[in-house]
Amino acid sequence: MASSSAIADALITMLSATSAFGANMVTKNDYSVLEKAAGSCATITWTGLNSLPIAFGNDRERSITMRVDVFVRDVSNPIDTLNNVYTAGDVAVTCLEADDTLLGTVSMVDAIRATRNPDRFVQAGGVTWLPVEVLVEVTEL
Repeated sequence: MASSSAIADALITMLSATSAFGANMVTKNDYSVLEKAAGSCATITWTGLNSLPIAFGNDRERSITMRVDVFVRDVSNPIDTLNNVYTAGDVAVTCLEADDTLLGTVSMVDAIRATRNPDRFVQAGGVTWLPVEVLVEVTEL
């Protein structure tokens, strides 16, 4: 079974390859990326793990949930900023849909969900960021 850290590393590799984020703009638990990013960036965090028996004996199925927070920079124009939010969410989900094994680290990706709480903003480095939460649920057999 792959570790949660290996799954996070696969998410970083996949998302870093997209033109929307680029190298060093996707990190694991490191929010300092917000102070360096000129555009959208992302952080990966672990949010949960379930281990359930498959049948009698020691066989188990593991479900792991990872959260990708995609941060979209406020560009001081509400229409452009919201368009960037839509684009960032689409790009992240489309990128993760491209490989349902996350570079061979998991048996399968069960679900990818992107949500945005319109009341949530983050201030970092003198910039306002609009976060888009992408939940990735995976199964390990």
